[in-house]
Amino acid sequence: MYRVAAGAAGYQWLRHESVLVLEAREALGVWHLCRPGAGEHVLTLLATEGESGTEPALFDGNGRLAAALSGPTEDPGTLAVVRDGGLRVVAVARGDGPCGIHLVDGRGEVTALASRAGTSQRVGLDVLVTRPSGDAGEALLFGILLGLELTRLGELRAVN
Repeated sequence: MYRVAAGAAGYQWLRHESVLVLEAREALGVWHLCRPGAGEHVLTLLATEGESGTEPALFDGNGRLAAALSGPTEDPGTLAVVRDGGLRVVAVARGDGPCGIHLVDGRGEVTALASRAGTSQRVGLDVLVTRPSGDAGEALLFGILLGLELTRLGELRAVN
């Protein structure tokens, strides 16, 4: 079990509700996803302008596109389509009722289930990862879910 939770200086990716795995800190509209106590970021989350308006994109430490989330498709249940740096579809984020999200990979398998936690305006998600994929996948999953929620709340805006 994981949790995306509001922290003092941004958002946190917690394992078992208490073990801090990653932190997301915002600076001038750009979110840096870092390991605790590390100054170097693992991923950078920022907004890009796409066909459906503001769309989250994640870049690795070398500035290469790791994942781009495009807005809803014709399918009303789709929240976003996730593409890798080569723009291949790697996952689809689908809504599950008023407060649920599930991430389906390119093979059609559910890799994570998330449910909004709490009643505050800030992001709070409880996350069940059904197919763990190591440290890199964990950071990417945090970035994807955080990007979806920050976009939903209007907190992720394109940097000019």
